[in-house]
Amino acid sequence: MLCRRPGRDSRGGVAATELALVAPALVLILVAVVDFARVYRIYTTVTWCARDGALWGSKKAANSTNTSGIQTAALADAADLSPQPTITSTTGSAMDGNNTAYNYVAVTATYTFNTIVAWPGIPRPLNLTRTVRMQVLP
Repeated sequence: MLCRRPGRDSRGGVAATELALVAPALVLILVAVVDFARVYRIYTTVTWCARDGALWGSKKAANSTNTSGIQTAALADAADLSPQPTITSTTGSAMDGNNTAYNYVAVTATYTFNTIVAWPGIPRPLNLTRTVRMQVLP
C-alpha cells in the first residue's frame, strides 16, 4: 500500500504539462490581440489626420490650396507616431444631387504599419490609407 503525505497532490506534473501545451496558443492569441489593437489605434489616428486636414482646408477657399497649412492641421493629431503619416491634398469641383456645382478639398493620409508577427494573408508592411473629402465653404 502506498503511503501519501497529507496535503500533497499526486497530479502536480499534469498541470505543468497542460500549461506547456496551452501556453503557445495563449501567447499567439495575446500577440494577435496586441497587433489588432495597434492597427486599430493607428488607423483611427490616420482617419483623424485626414479629417482634420480636410476640415481646415474646407473652411475657406484660400485654405483649400494651402497644402502646408493642411499638412500642419492634419499632422497635429499624429504627434505620437514616428514616422508621421504622409499627407496629400487635392482640390476639385463636383455636382451635388440638385445639379449645383461646388468645390471640395480631399485630404489623404497614408501610414506604413509593421505588425509584430507576419500573419498569413495580411501584407507586411501594411499600408493604412484614409481619404476625407469636404465641400469648401465660400
